[in-house]
Amino acid sequence: MTGAAQNFIGVHDFASFAASTTHPVSTVRHVESATLTRTSTNRIAFDIRANAFVRQQIRRMVAALIAVGNGSRNEDWIMSLINCPSRDLASQNAPPHGLTLMRVVYSPDLSLEVDGDEA
Repeated sequence: MTGAAQNFIGVHDFASFAASTTHPVSTVRHVESATLTRTSTNRIAFDIRANAFVRQQIRRMVAALIAVGNGSRNEDWIMSLINCPSRDLASQNAPPHGLTLMRVVYSPDLSLEVDGDEA
């Protein structure tokens, strides 16, 4: 699974991992890092950093990694999802429980407004 997660790193079209109801202008994203680690409680932590994500991208990536981990798919399958993007190929979502957004980082030069006030 660790090797499979490395396939996500780089600039790729993640249409295979996007929700079928999502129609963004582009599904190309830049994944800066993707790591899997086993925690002290024997859970697997998936840490991914990117410039943006498409809807359900992480849940579908996790489901694909689980398929590799349990042997129902191999690492080459993940590369085929990346190299030939199609929303029909990675249709499984990992369940939402257990997935936690840890933080969001914005560029320091980005100016945000919250209820008309500059943040």
